[in-house]
Amino acid sequence: MFVTQKTAGSHTSERKAELPPEIQQVINDRPPHWEFLLLQQALRSAVEDINSMAASLSTCRTDAITFCHWISSVLQETEELAVEWNDLMNGQMPQALGLAGKPADPDLLIETIDRLISLTRIAVEYEQRASALARHPLYGGLAKAIGRIGEPFVEVFNDLLGRLDDQLPKFAATHELNLQVTLKPPTAFESYAQAQEAFCQRFFDDKYNLRSGDIIAERFLIARGQKQIGEFTRGAIVDNLTAGIFSKDDWFWSAGARAWQPLDALEL
Repeated sequence: MFVTQKTAGSHTSERKAELPPEIQQVINDRPPHWEFLLLQQALRSAVEDINSMAASLSTCRTDAITFCHWISSVLQETEELAVEWNDLMNGQMPQALGLAGKPADPDLLIETIDRLISLTRIAVEYEQRASALARHPLYGGLAKAIGRIGEPFVEVFNDLLGRLDDQLPKFAATHELNLQVTLKPPTAFESYAQAQEAFCQRFFDDKYNLRSGDIIAERFLIARGQKQIGEFTRGAIVDNLTAGIFSKDDWFWSAGARAWQPLDALEL
C-alpha cells in the first residue's frame, strides 16, 4: 500500500515502509480509535490517484505516456513468456519424457504439459490485449505493430501436436520421434521500433515530455459554417470523422489555436 525500501544495514529481506507524515503521526500518538484513523488516513492518501484513474478509464482519455507504457508492458511480458516457453521445452520437457537418461516422470510430465498449455493461453491473451489497444483512435498505430504477438506460440503449439499425430502411429516401426520445434520471435521488433519512433516524434518533445495539446482530455469547439456543433475531445473527433458525422471541411477552435481552422488541419 505504501512505497517501501530496504532497511539500512539489514541482512534480511524485510522492508520498512516509508509512511506519509500524517499516518506516521497517528501511529506515534495512538489517539482514541487510532486504528480506524489510520485506515482513514491511508485510504485518503490514495483516493486522489484512484479517482483520477477511474475518471480516465476510457481509452480515449489516456495520454500518450500511459499508452506507451501499456505497449511496453505487453512486449516485456511476452518476451519473458518466450524465455519460459523455450526453457520448458528444452529443459523440463526432455527430463519429463525420459530423454535425459532417466525414466519418464508422469508427475513432472503432467506439470510440464499444463504449464505449456497455460503459457500458450497467456500468449493469446496478450494478443487480445494488443488488439484492444490497436483500436485506440489516436495511439492505436503503435499497438498494431504487435497485433499478432501471440501467433508464434499458437503455431509452435500446433506444430508440436502435429508432429506427435504424424509420428506416433509409425513409432513402433521407425523408433524415431522428432519433437524439435522452434518458437519464432514473438513480434516483428523492427516494425515496432519504426512505429515507436513515429509515435514519439508525434506525441513527445526531445525531452520525452508530452507535446502541448496531445493530452486526449483537450477539447475543441467544432463548427459547420456559422453554426457551432459542440465541444469534443480528439478521440471523439476521430470517431465522428470515421462515422461520417464530421467532415474535414468543418472547423475547429481550441485554447491553443489562434483562430478557427479547418478540421483537416487538426493533427489527429
